[in-house]
Amino acid sequence: MTKQILATIITLVVALLILGLSYNIFKSVSGVPSSPNQEDTISSSNKDSINNNKIVLAPREVQQFIIQNKNIPSGFSVQGRLRAYDKTDIISEVPGIMKTLQKRFKIGTRYEKGEVMIEIDHTEPRLNLLALKSQLQTAITQMMPDMKIDMPDSYLQWKKYLDDFNVNNGIRSFPNPLSERESYYISTRGLQSQFYNIKSAEVRLEKYIIKAPFSGVLTISNINEGGFVRAGTPLGNLMNTSVYEMEAAIAVSDLKNIKKGSHVKVVSDDSGKSWTGKVKRISDIIDATTQTATVYIGVSGKDLKEGQYLRAIINTSTTNIATKIPRNLLIDQNKVYTIHQNKLILKNIQVIKVEGDHIIIKGLENGESILAEPFVGATEGMDVTIIQ
Repeated sequence: MTKQILATIITLVVALLILGLSYNIFKSVSGVPSSPNQEDTISSSNKDSINNNKIVLAPREVQQFIIQNKNIPSGFSVQGRLRAYDKTDIISEVPGIMKTLQKRFKIGTRYEKGEVMIEIDHTEPRLNLLALKSQLQTAITQMMPDMKIDMPDSYLQWKKYLDDFNVNNGIRSFPNPLSERESYYISTRGLQSQFYNIKSAEVRLEKYIIKAPFSGVLTISNINEGGFVRAGTPLGNLMNTSVYEMEAAIAVSDLKNIKKGSHVKVVSDDSGKSWTGKVKRISDIIDATTQTATVYIGVSGKDLKEGQYLRAIINTSTTNIATKIPRNLLIDQNKVYTIHQNKLILKNIQVIKVEGDHIIIKGLENGESILAEPFVGATEGMDVTIIQ
C-alpha cells in the first residue's frame, strides 16, 4: 500500500514538472510577456521600430501648361477627299498612226497649256487639202477674164485676193461683193461651196495634232508611239496638279454657318501642313440617309495630291479671353487640376466649346499653371514637382 502511494506522488510530481516546462516553452514562442513591465518594454520597442522604417514617397514629377488667354475663333471641321479640279481624258477624233515626239507620251510627263501631246500622221489629209485649194485657185483664175470685162471694180479686189492666194496658208474669206450681180456670179461658179469644203478640211487636219487643254501631268497612257490610234478611244488622262477641290459632307444644321465664297483653313492631319481654301459650291441636294450636303472647297498649293484626305476648319464665331486645352485634361466635366505651391488643386472652369480633341475654356487667369498630362492616382492636395 505504501509503495502505491509513493508511486502516485512521484507521478504527480513528474506531471507538474512537465506542465511547467511546457508553459515556459509556450511563453517563449508566443511572446506572452512574463510581467506588465516586460509588456510595456516590448510595445515601446515595436513602436520605435515602425517609426524608424516609415516609407516617405517623393513628390510626383509632372509637366505644366501655362494659361494664355486670348481671342479664339471657334467653329467646326469637316473632312473630305481631294480631287483635281481640271482632269480630262485625251481622245482623238481621227484615226491614224501615232508619230514619235521628243516628249514621250508616258505617265508622269508634264505638259504646258497648248503644248503638243500627240501627233497623228496626217500626210494624206494634208495633200487632199492642198488639192482642194489648188482647185479653188484654178476656178478663180478662170473667172477673172470675164469679170474684168463685166465688173471691172470687182475685178480689182478679186485680183488682189488671187495674188495673195497661197495653198500652204489658211484659206482667207472671199472679198465682200460690191453688187448683187457679183454675188450671183460667184455663186453660179460654185466658189462658195469650194470655200467651205476647204474650211472643213482645215478643221479636220487640226485634229491630227492634240494639244494640252491646260497645264498638267499625264496620269494614264493607253498608247505607244507608232501605234494605231482609233477615233473615239481614250488615249490617256491629263490632270492639273496645281488646283484641287475638296469634297466634304456637311450636316444640315451647319449649313447656315457656311456660304459660297467663304475662306476656310484646310489642314492635313498626317503632315501637319495647312492651306487656305475657298468654298466654291454647295450642293442643294440633301442625302436622305446622312442628312448632309456636299460642299466643294477649292484649294491650291504645294504638297497636295489627288485622293488625299484633308480637314477643313470653318470658323463661325470668336470667343473672347479664353484658352484652348486638350480635352483629356478635363475632370468631372467642369474642373481641371491647377498647380499651386507644388500641390494639385481642383478648380472649376467654364467649357465654352468642344472641338475634337480640344476644348475652349474660361475661368483661369493668365500665367496660371495647370496639369499638362493627366495620370492615374492624381488627387487634390498631392505634392508634385514641375519638370520642364
